[in-house]
Amino acid sequence: MAEEKAIHLVYHGAGLSGKTTNATYILDKHGVKWSFRNVIDDLTSGWGEIKFDGLKVRFYSTTGALAYDPSRFELVKKADGIVFVVDSQEERIDANYEKIVEMRRWLSEIGKNTPYIIQYNKRDLPNILPIEELEKEINIDKAPYFEAIAVNGIGVFETFEEILNKITN
Repeated sequence: MAEEKAIHLVYHGAGLSGKTTNATYILDKHGVKWSFRNVIDDLTSGWGEIKFDGLKVRFYSTTGALAYDPSRFELVKKADGIVFVVDSQEERIDANYEKIVEMRRWLSEIGKNTPYIIQYNKRDLPNILPIEELEKEINIDKAPYFEAIAVNGIGVFETFEEILNKITN
């Protein structure tokens, strides 16, 4: 029997944007615990794996800490698809922009046409930017996007299913 191909799904974005929250929500719903490594100042990197619609999906969450640039690069390099999680709060726009530029640069250097989608997270907070402004500042490539409140699971599965669709089609 042939071994199942694992899909490497990376949640990338600025520190504390909700990357790990997204992945943990999905893994928890499948009874899988998240494995953490590189825990520093509440910035985490981790992984987990589930079977979903006949696919083996490996989740990775990148840490926002500058010291882990090489780790983030390696995760982006091996990604079959990326969910770029944006913290919608006005004061986080620069951090979001910095990370999407980083990701786009790395994808260009790698020379791989890795699909990615954007998730505008934390839409329940009072100091969020309008979607139109986030789209103008962050979504240069006009990637598909979803609004989310990951801590409550809102928009999490929709984002996940869309990136799997982009990877497999």
